[in-house]
Amino acid sequence: MSTLLLVRHALCEGAGERIWGRTPGVHLTNEGRQQAHALSQRSDLPGFDVIYTSPLERTRETAELLAARWHIQPRTDPDLNEIDYGEWTGRAIAELAEHPRWHAFNSCRSLVTPPGGESLAAVQRRALAACARIAGLHPGETVALVTHGDVIRAVLCANANMSLDRIFEFTVDYASTHFFEER
Repeated sequence: MSTLLLVRHALCEGAGERIWGRTPGVHLTNEGRQQAHALSQRSDLPGFDVIYTSPLERTRETAELLAARWHIQPRTDPDLNEIDYGEWTGRAIAELAEHPRWHAFNSCRSLVTPPGGESLAAVQRRALAACARIAGLHPGETVALVTHGDVIRAVLCANANMSLDRIFEFTVDYASTHFFEER
């Protein structure tokens, strides 16, 4: 059986101000690079045999800083990508706060999808499939999966048999880690 550790990317440009989604070119801030470095130095981390990352820059940069400790090269997996926020991608959170659909999305993630975007249920399915596939490729190994907050929360909801509407019951800070138990 594999040990999977879900890792949220470190702090990036515009965090908390914009919905970046899959916007390319969003990088870690200086503080984010410090967070990722500190994460890599944590004594309670298991030794990683392999590290997978979402294709976005902020996750790849976090994965590279983490991988340096174990002298391994991160592998990119598109199924670890951020939720596709569709028309909301790149928009300011303050601007979205005026829209009823934004409020509905944040209170009923199981049913409401961003306009032109991806449902959280679809995110959950692809992330769980990625976890199962990667675990199958690395039996007995310890694997880090560097991804995004909502992706991790969706996986944690499934792991706890909880509705996606309860997604915000999980705190998933920047550069945080969460063990995943495949069932």
